[in-house]
Amino acid sequence: MASAAERSFLDRPAARLLALIVAALAATALAWINRDAFVSAPVGTTATAGNPDLAACLAERGGAVDRMKQDGVIDARQYNQFRARAEAFCAAQYPAQ
Repeated sequence: MASAAERSFLDRPAARLLALIVAALAATALAWINRDAFVSAPVGTTATAGNPDLAACLAERGGAVDRMKQDGVIDARQYNQFRARAEAFCAAQYPAQ
């Protein structure tokens, strides 16, 4: 077995600690860069309060998706996709003010 003096720096505990610090800093930087994705409100909540066109669109499109699920036309996975697409469509048509 090699003595402590003969080991490479990359084989020492300090290198592992340094790698953990770098990984933590990278994760923090990614979280900071994408911070808006973590705090944005869902389309169906406060964004519709001042925009009646958006609320009407969400009610109409969301109701159609709900009816499709009740009628058995789509399953739960498809329901989530269709619902998200309907919300995105309405948000694009009537942006929050």
